[in-house]
Amino acid sequence: MLEVGIVQGRKISGVEIGEITALIEANPQWCRTQLSRVLAERWQWYAASGQLKDMAARSLLLKLHERGLIVLPQRRQEPRLRRPQLRRNSLIASCPSPSLRICPCCCLYALRSLVPNCLTIINSSDIWLNTII
Repeated sequence: MLEVGIVQGRKISGVEIGEITALIEANPQWCRTQLSRVLAERWQWYAASGQLKDMAARSLLLKLHERGLIVLPQRRQEPRLRRPQLRRNSLIASCPSPSLRICPCCCLYALRSLVPNCLTIINSSDIWLNTII
């Protein structure tokens, strides 16, 4: 019997691979999302909160697919790319008022160089009393 090992916190063997393969072959019209939900329900894969762990099941399916142990249906959508991190230069370049170099998108960056001029230590009980009165 094929012994895959631990994947997504579950012990996976040839029995589980066979079950997944049979599920995919019996439902060729299903997308990956539907496969992962049904698999999580069949394996009673729930979080402590009671939520179905369909994303963990989807990750398991993808890992098995990448290892060549199962063949998943084609993706219906390409994965969305995350928005790239903005850097200071791109903020300044996108500033609508380049002569000022200050706008809502880059004003926080401009404020980073400010240093407090005067610090006053106050008693926290004074704040509490002033708030109540």
